[in-house]
Amino acid sequence: MKKGIYGLMIILLFQLASASTSWPGSSDYTEIGSGLPASFEVSALFYNPENNKVFTVSDSGIISYMNIDGSSVVNYYLSGDYEGVTFANLSSNYVYIGIENPDSIVEFDTSTGRLTGKSWSLTSWMASSSANLGLEGLTFVPNGYHYYSTGRSGGLFLAALQENGVIYVFNVDTSTSGSVSYVTSFTPVAGRTDISDLYFDRTTAILYVLYDSSNTLVEMKMNGTILNDYLIPGSDQEGISIITSCPETTATILIGQDYGNSILAYTDYPEICPEIDSDGDLLSDSVEVTYGTDPNDADSDNDLLNDWEEIFRYSTDPNDSDSDNGGRSDYREVTTDATNPNNASDDKVLSIRRIRSPFFRIS
Repeated sequence: MKKGIYGLMIILLFQLASASTSWPGSSDYTEIGSGLPASFEVSALFYNPENNKVFTVSDSGIISYMNIDGSSVVNYYLSGDYEGVTFANLSSNYVYIGIENPDSIVEFDTSTGRLTGKSWSLTSWMASSSANLGLEGLTFVPNGYHYYSTGRSGGLFLAALQENGVIYVFNVDTSTSGSVSYVTSFTPVAGRTDISDLYFDRTTAILYVLYDSSNTLVEMKMNGTILNDYLIPGSDQEGISIITSCPETTATILIGQDYGNSILAYTDYPEICPEIDSDGDLLSDSVEVTYGTDPNDADSDNDLLNDWEEIFRYSTDPNDSDSDNGGRSDYREVTTDATNPNNASDDKVLSIRRIRSPFFRIS
């Protein structure tokens, strides 16, 4: 949806209360949407890392996908006010399309080029005062990346309502048409409305929330923590996706614009990659390097001291076990503490505090 009086009012309010920071990436971009139909107006984006394709939809009912450089465009001409696009299973042929009027989700099969006939109505929960201020943005968060009950289709769908800036969480059974239940809802930024797209990145576990009228992009964790709030170059932003390159520190971010067939690819966008624990000793690589240890060194005896620490700091045996699982190897207990390695009560206090990696997956 293009800006009108409503959008201008939002801009004025935003200018009075903005907490956004300047765009962190390159100001240069590459246009990759020129191969789309001339009538195409980008309303959502989804980058699928499984097949390395960029999917996009138009509010005129067109579904398209292409290579990340914009080549080899495939178009499907359907009908409907398409405002969101996502995958549940990245390896499947099924694409899920968010429709604004009426607010709903439909299933599309890339192998046939047709809608499957399955749909899920969201109108019982997503209610707006205008047909043009409804669903704008749809994404999928797999189980293990969110804090809610397990989703029936491997995760949960998130749908944004443009009018109030609220994101609604739904448990959709993709095997059964119409089977959907409301989980909860949340507002990423209080007072900010006009969400135009959502994208959840499974590599970094970050949810990207795009706001059209305020020209802003919010990065947040699923626990509600706002990581960054950026001003975006240009205007009429309707689609967002990111091509991560972890463990590199920068990524390519894609911004779709709601005029012409425009998808802008910005490079050098800073990405927040998950911490890596290469040797599985429960210390992240960055912590080990900071403290002078080797992130590739194992913990052979599983006593929570990596082999490097045992040999060079404590003169202990990295192959010696920890019989009572108290956190100190048998060697340390006998020679240093004069305790019984078979008695767990001896280990009331560990001599070293462990710093755990901030894993993104939630068990």
